[in-house]
Amino acid sequence: MLVEEIRSLRSEVTSLKTSLATLTEKSAQQSTQTVLSQSANNTDGSESLSFANVMKNSVKGVLHEEKSKSEITIKGLEEKDSDANDVGLLCTTIQSTGKPTSVVRIGKKSNDRPRLLKASFASSFDAKTFFTRVDATKGDNTLPKEIRCRLSARRKSKPVTLH
Repeated sequence: MLVEEIRSLRSEVTSLKTSLATLTEKSAQQSTQTVLSQSANNTDGSESLSFANVMKNSVKGVLHEEKSKSEITIKGLEEKDSDANDVGLLCTTIQSTGKPTSVVRIGKKSNDRPRLLKASFASSFDAKTFFTRVDATKGDNTLPKEIRCRLSARRKSKPVTLH
């Protein structure tokens, strides 16, 4: 009885495999015919242009994500004439080897509080080192208590903040 059941299941599996192969072959033929008819109707190259746009957007996204990994947002750093010098002094204070490549204030100027400062580093390693050094020196009282740092926001994860 069990042997008959196994034979029955084997024959059913075999018939399902053949029907799957037939359907796969028909689907491949239909998709080939569809692509050929589209390429015959589409001689201006817009299909390849859309592929180029997709690739361009994909590369832009990766580059943007890599750039955001090498940025730090600093809160509470007093606004003076030269933000780059202030961040350089901060790097010296925390003994960070990586220096920022660019420093930019973000937001509207207000008399109540200093604007956020975005510092871009040459690599994500330099940014993480800076971030870690700020965290390590928080307990030493070498930095003003108002200064807060965070890694810049990424697409897939939330920003990490230090308190």
